[in-house]
Amino acid sequence: PTDIMIERDGMTMEEINRCDDFATKGIQLVVRHLRKALDDPSDLEARLGMQIAALYGAKAFRKGDLGGVHASAHALGAMFHTHHGEAIGRMAVPVLAHSEAQPHYPEDAQKRSAALADVILDASESKSSASEPKKLSGVVEDFLGQFKASGVAVGAADLLSSDSAEAESQIRELARLAAADGCQTNPV
Repeated sequence: PTDIMIERDGMTMEEINRCDDFATKGIQLVVRHLRKALDDPSDLEARLGMQIAALYGAKAFRKGDLGGVHASAHALGAMFHTHHGEAIGRMAVPVLAHSEAQPHYPEDAQKRSAALADVILDASESKSSASEPKKLSGVVEDFLGQFKASGVAVGAADLLSSDSAEAESQIRELARLAAADGCQTNPV
């Protein structure tokens, strides 16, 4: 669902709205059920909620425009043999933060990011008291951060070499692979 901030050339407005609806519902289900599913794997309601969220996520990007999070997750998986879902979770925050930091980050993408941040905050019942809307990358990082004790990692720092020169080389290779990936459709 984090990859819905993409250009969708060739889609009708009805298709875009339907994809956004699926993404929103999927995000709400993840926020509602992930903690329960991790804490108690025998909680069938929570696991069903996560399965439905996965279905909605797949329906949200059914046109194939997956974006930078997916492209960088493919690169991470190729280099470090991480599970695809884990790679998506690891790369969401770094890619979102990079996109948000760009001076030419499209206004439409900014609005979509703010709307997604609100969906997560509303579903988690954690209203932001800041006068400015919170950046999506920060909201996602806060949400995923609550699962660190369960082994959920954000970013790839723990996978990189401890040698700084080798780590820099690995980062450059991740970036090269992600940029070459067919999923990379993000506007920045």
